[in-house]
Amino acid sequence: MATTYTKLLQIPKHVTTDPFDITLINEMADKTEAGILAAYRGRAAYNLLDNSYFLNPVNQRGQTSYTGSGYTIDRWRTNFSGDTVEVLAGGVTSTVASTTGGWRLHQIIDNGAELVGKSITAACNASAITGALYLLISCRNSSDAEIEHASQKIAAGLNVTSLTVPSGTVYIRVGVYAFAASVAIGSSVTLEWVALYEGEYTAETLPSYVPKGYAAELAECMRYFYILKSSGSAGYNTLMSGVVTDSGKSLIVSLETGTKMRLTAPTISFSGTVTVRGISGYSSDATYSAPYENPVFTVRSSDGGRMGIEIKKTEGTAWAGLTNNTPICVTFNSGSVLTMTADL
Repeated sequence: MATTYTKLLQIPKHVTTDPFDITLINEMADKTEAGILAAYRGRAAYNLLDNSYFLNPVNQRGQTSYTGSGYTIDRWRTNFSGDTVEVLAGGVTSTVASTTGGWRLHQIIDNGAELVGKSITAACNASAITGALYLLISCRNSSDAEIEHASQKIAAGLNVTSLTVPSGTVYIRVGVYAFAASVAIGSSVTLEWVALYEGEYTAETLPSYVPKGYAAELAECMRYFYILKSSGSAGYNTLMSGVVTDSGKSLIVSLETGTKMRLTAPTISFSGTVTVRGISGYSSDATYSAPYENPVFTVRSSDGGRMGIEIKKTEGTAWAGLTNNTPICVTFNSGSVLTMTADL
């Protein structure tokens, strides 16, 4: 029988001279149903994780290699001081530096209560793996203590694990975990993507992974972490406007973060120097040739993506040459860095 097949779904097609074949008819129905279901799942499934496309991750901190406990690429952290996380063209690689069990690279989400009683599925695609590392979902209570988990030993290719979210869940961690009984120094995994879906899926029924897009991911990541760096000799690429208040001791300026942060009062830090100009010219404490070093930055308020920032001298005295209630502008000099953190 001269049966041919469609190009993409490989659905059988009869030649007009062929006799009726119920086997081919059933094959056509099965493949059509599978294709429709795959398209529906891909449309309906939403990835609950942020910054999950590791072939082009949001990396505001800007490093290509991270060593030590803390955040690495946006929203992803490690809990071990010696571990390394590398941002490579082929994905993000996590390498283990101890035989202690625990989280090697994971993300925390805080909407666990909304998922109680529902099934969730974590999945990842590993382009390389050495040693015994696991894809883990951990449901945790308000004290961040685990109350349920599910895991799958990571192999090259697609990895999937599911559970039903138990009562009392507040936080959910998803990522790479090392069990103490099996982990070895030098174990590593390179991930191309990680996803968390509502619903129970297997490797056969899992929706096709679809990146959210860099711009959308960056906007979401900036709710948790924001960094502003000034480069170039003049530093005019960082310019904030505001007013003088508190008898000349405070500069209240507005900083546009581009999105509303998760906390109205994120942790803010600044290192570097500022130049301050008023309507009568430079503050004599912060001129272009002699900028003020490491002033104190405080978040005053958050309204949408705009942050009210207070800038004071470390000694608490008034800014010389500035008049209360007059407009000013503040520029960061080259090499200055401001960060605001609202990470979980």
